[in-house]
Parts: sequence; structure tokens; C-alpha cells
Amino acid sequence: MEEPGNRVIAGDIFECYSQWAKKHDIDPDGRSWFARRLSNQVTFTRTTERIDGEAVRCYEGLRLASRENR
Repeated sequence: MEEPGNRVIAGDIFECYSQWAKKHDIDPDGRSWFARRLSNQVTFTRTTERIDGEAVRCYEGLRLASRENR
């Protein structure tokens, strides 16, 4: 979901998508294609954050919806 001021680790969003695709017996896109297709659907900014000393790709302006909102 779009949410200004929030950020989500890109890998977390991709993992949720991969689980969803598996549940629906769909062959998932790779990470790069997924990000491109996601950017066609919602507005976010790609950033790189330092988390525990490691560079981590994040999406600013998004949040993962809780299961009851999906």
C-alpha cells in the first residue's frame, strides 16, 4: 500500500509477492522485473539504507498491508 513517510525493505515486499505467487500457482517475476512492474502500479522511491552496517535496498512511500487488509 502507498503510505508517504513510510519505508519497507525491498526484499520483504519481494518475499511477500513470491509467497503470494506460490500460493496462486503463478511463476513469479525475478526481483528486477518485479520492481519495474511494481513501479507501474504504485508510487515509491528506491533508496539504499544502512541497516546493521549493511546496504539494504528500501522502498520509501510504501508499507505492507496486514493480512486482514489483503
